[in-house]
Amino acid sequence: MSVLKIIKAIDERLKQKSIQVTQFDQTLKNFANDMLETFFSSDACGLASTQVEDYKYFNYNKIQKGYRAQPNLILVSEDATETNMIIAVNPEIIENSEKTKKSLEGCLSIPNQSITIERFIEVTVKYQDLDGKEIIKTYSDMEAIIMQHEIDHLNGILMTDRLSAIKKETFWKNYKHNLNKI
Repeated sequence: MSVLKIIKAIDERLKQKSIQVTQFDQTLKNFANDMLETFFSSDACGLASTQVEDYKYFNYNKIQKGYRAQPNLILVSEDATETNMIIAVNPEIIENSEKTKKSLEGCLSIPNQSITIERFIEVTVKYQDLDGKEIIKTYSDMEAIIMQHEIDHLNGILMTDRLSAIKKETFWKNYKHNLNKI
């Protein structure tokens, strides 16, 4: 296992989508193990495959425009702990509550920043495990927020994309200004 490099904003790869997994093999399991190692070496509640450097062992012949050669996979810590991990392949939200909640979110790809985002307080997610077995489970509260955040990453959506146009512009202007000071 090895720690993978986290891609940081403003890298355009974060705006690309992941590829649907159709082959559940040892390469996928090795990648998931490397993601776990990366997760445990960081201060995170979740991690999406699109947040890490391209994994050289995947061999995709054709990649559509707007996609990256990364599998559709996320890690989420159940109950906001590192002991119960969800490894979700091809996750999709199939149902959500009407009720939403605003909460403060951070992101490994946008370090040392947090913003208030409105998310559904409950989501039902359909995904597969590393062997391809389908799972449907409902998540609430913090787990629901993390699921939405990580699934957004797989679709090339950053938490800042959930801001109004003015707040988004201000955020990135300040972020880039602070990057130049480093």
